[in-house]
Amino acid sequence: MSNYQTLVSAMPTPVPDDQSLPGPRVIVSFHVQLCYLQSEVRGGTEFPPRILDHRTFSYRADHPSAPFASRDHLPSSLSWAIVSSVLDDMRLPFLLDRLWWLDLSAGTKATKKCLTRDELASEIARVASSAVSNPCNEGRKRTEVAVSMIHKVAISEHEFREMRAQLRRLELCYLHSRMLEEEERGRRFPILERRFLLNLMRQEGLVANPYHDREDVVRRRRRRVRRESLDQAAINFEAISRI
Repeated sequence: MSNYQTLVSAMPTPVPDDQSLPGPRVIVSFHVQLCYLQSEVRGGTEFPPRILDHRTFSYRADHPSAPFASRDHLPSSLSWAIVSSVLDDMRLPFLLDRLWWLDLSAGTKATKKCLTRDELASEIARVASSAVSNPCNEGRKRTEVAVSMIHKVAISEHEFREMRAQLRRLELCYLHSRMLEEEERGRRFPILERRFLLNLMRQEGLVANPYHDREDVVRRRRRRVRRESLDQAAINFEAISRI
């Protein structure tokens, strides 16, 4: 696919304390932005790239603060293992292989460096450890670190339309399979929703005959009823033969 990169930064953020907690906790909150930017040059002049699509989502992880009290953030440390597990649990829709870390500890003179995925986990663990061990947070039961991830993809409009069309077809196929499963269980979809879905699938070339799938459901239902009838007949025959 086209060019892409992920900009990541992390810093402690104010959060209300909660002394009712049984022990100190650290919250790592992720704010993820997924941006598709037009890669073509328009009209031979330089403009900021046009945003084709922009999506955001958040994720929060809450863990005891004790593992982050250590200054060891290598892959052998417990704090690294926790952050690494959080990155896995997020199931990000992109790879963590073109990472740029923005070190905000220097204020306005933020430094930027390229990282691997394991190094990213170490940097986030380092920021969390710094927040937990900060004398200003002594006695607090809750500490939070905010992680910002901006994934930028430079993509042509043609590639973007193809990608959107593929996602649309996958979504329609998923909805269609759910409808068939429900109808096989004897639960009818509302007729208008059913016709609308089948018309969309026919427009996408995913189904040639809008009534073909209905006939398939009826055939499968009849086969299931016939199979259940034969199974019941076998059970009845076995019961009679024992008398």
